[in-house]
Amino acid sequence: MIDSDTYDKFARAILAGTFGGENVYAVNVLYPWFVAATYALSKGALLFTLQVQAVLDALTCVLAAWIARRHFGSAAGLVAGALLALCGPLVFYSGALLTPTLVTFLGTCALGALTLWQGNGRGRWAALAGFLVGLATLARGNNALLVPLALPGFFILAKDGRGPALKAWATFAACAFAPALLATLRNFAVAGHPVPVAANYAAFWIGHNPLANGLYVLPPWATSGEYAHEVWGLNAAIAHQVGHPMTLAETAHWLFDQGMRWAATHPGAELRLAVTKFRYFWNAIEPPTNLSFHFARAWSPLLALLPVGFGVLGPLGLVGAWWAGVRERVFLIAWILAGLLTAILFYVSAEYRLPVVPALAVLASFAVVEIARAARGRANSRRLVEAAIALPLLGFLFFARPAPLAMQARLHGDYTNFGTLYARRGDYVQARSMYERATALAPDYGPAWQGLASVLERTGDERGAVHAAQRARASGSDVPMAPATSALADSGLAAAARFQSGDIAGALVRFEALERAARAEGDSSLAAGLLNNVGLCKFRLGDLDGATRAFEQVIAESPRAFKSHYNLGRVLAARGRRAEAIAEFERALEINPTAPGVRADLEALRRAH
Repeated sequence: MIDSDTYDKFARAILAGTFGGENVYAVNVLYPWFVAATYALSKGALLFTLQVQAVLDALTCVLAAWIARRHFGSAAGLVAGALLALCGPLVFYSGALLTPTLVTFLGTCALGALTLWQGNGRGRWAALAGFLVGLATLARGNNALLVPLALPGFFILAKDGRGPALKAWATFAACAFAPALLATLRNFAVAGHPVPVAANYAAFWIGHNPLANGLYVLPPWATSGEYAHEVWGLNAAIAHQVGHPMTLAETAHWLFDQGMRWAATHPGAELRLAVTKFRYFWNAIEPPTNLSFHFARAWSPLLALLPVGFGVLGPLGLVGAWWAGVRERVFLIAWILAGLLTAILFYVSAEYRLPVVPALAVLASFAVVEIARAARGRANSRRLVEAAIALPLLGFLFFARPAPLAMQARLHGDYTNFGTLYARRGDYVQARSMYERATALAPDYGPAWQGLASVLERTGDERGAVHAAQRARASGSDVPMAPATSALADSGLAAAARFQSGDIAGALVRFEALERAARAEGDSSLAAGLLNNVGLCKFRLGDLDGATRAFEQVIAESPRAFKSHYNLGRVLAARGRRAEAIAEFERALEINPTAPGVRADLEALRRAH
């Protein structure tokens, strides 16, 4: 899907030596390099990468079985391995070019190293566990939460008092933060200021804003889920809003601050949202951010046959955590809490949640073995009574289907993502079909209407595009959306592509039509941006009078539109009106001192006379 396509492109860029700039910290650091390594071994074969992930998946099952055996005996080990081998989401993600399989494997390895440290207290195992957590953090930054959450376990399990316990934890923490520190230093070299691991902590805003619902939703500044739109498009939109250029790191920091400010000023709503995320985390539905498990299961007989999911492992794992001793469960629970806190700090996602599955399987194996032993009279019969009460209650919790969460299993998001991919490839017939299926399944799903509006505009159906954009706006009460004309903004990208390819006349026709549609929708801000592009097209076509009128109108509507001041200055310079051009350049710099190209053009104009 969309993220998979991004990872594939980044991996190939790494092998070609062209992976640079801010892209290096725009996504999770480790996974593109992992994919690049597998491509290097297989001459770029995606199938080989997925086969490697399948091996990691199998090793995760073996490691979890070994951990269960160490804690609870050989029978529990067999049960844990079987539960994971039959776990649909675990198998599903091993076949997707996404981070969860690698993160889950590294996390399970870390739990294995902590189990070895628990057995003999040797510092090398604490160091290895920390290093593995550090690698998992490079694959997804939230895994750093295990470092503080593991501290109680070191104190509980240390055999020689608090001093050795603190030393062991410090070793663990230092080794965990070392990879992140190296990544941060690399980012500093690229960006000029520290960016911890990656700049995608902007996802915090998604979980803390007026329309947050506990699940992933497209930020209102992004016009689609494509990397260019969700990352760079969002960056450009926010830079336009604040009035000056921003790096990806600055955009992420701005979004994080916005989320923190909202959370601090709305404590009641924040508490309710945290409760909602807690409920959604402990639910059988797998909320997607990319291609969903539910969509794949509808198409794959193998996935449809696998009986184990979060709805099985969750209730059994919680019962096992209740029955297990403190020493056996402390690190397992710490890892599960890291996943739960991630959901509460950000949002609930199947990808974020998958890494806790092996820890739940280990605890679930203990519950299964204890129930079996009690049924055969080899354990306290009280276990049967407790299980008979707890499991139905937990099952009710896990299989409840609150409306926003139930929508995640309706497959509309997946058809939308496929529509985006088809549109990216220029197959607008298939893209339209996918978007229309999405809107049929979920008539209130805004991103599908946005995508449909973009495709309709690109194929010349501007009336249909405006109608779809209006449907996207009408969905805003349930789905955080961009302004009413967000789909038109997305369509503007198609017009910009015409401009970049040299079809200036075609771009002009598109920009003029989009500007009229934006004004009809009442979005004066977008209309001004589109009119600026109209002026650029006319400038390139030699219509200096028309370009002058366009830029002057933008400035009249938005006096701080520094790009239009700059562009007007370029037109005036071309017309020989040097003093007026200099004044416009200076005004652009007054508004935005770092505006690209302005200072150089101003100095060149001054030197020319």
